[in-house]
Amino acid sequence: MAEQFNPLDPLGIVGAVKRDIDRIAGTFTNVIPYNRDLDIRNVESLPRGTGARYLIVIRGQGDELVAKQWARVFPSKLDKGDIVVDMKPAP
Repeated sequence: MAEQFNPLDPLGIVGAVKRDIDRIAGTFTNVIPYNRDLDIRNVESLPRGTGARYLIVIRGQGDELVAKQWARVFPSKLDKGDIVVDMKPAP
């Protein structure tokens, strides 16, 4: 369906920007801050001392999270179902 012409936005930039913001905002809903109460499994099998700030996990059974890998920088692309745990210490 073609979008309706808006005389205040003849190039359609506002609509394109809104779609981009919605797309980007949807990717950040999978970020949670680290908390001691999180039940994260499989961390012991990952390498230690990598200097990584982000832990990529998936949901396990119940409330548990299963660690997949560490990342030093925020991952630019996530697989479906991936969750990023920000391990930055709380102030």
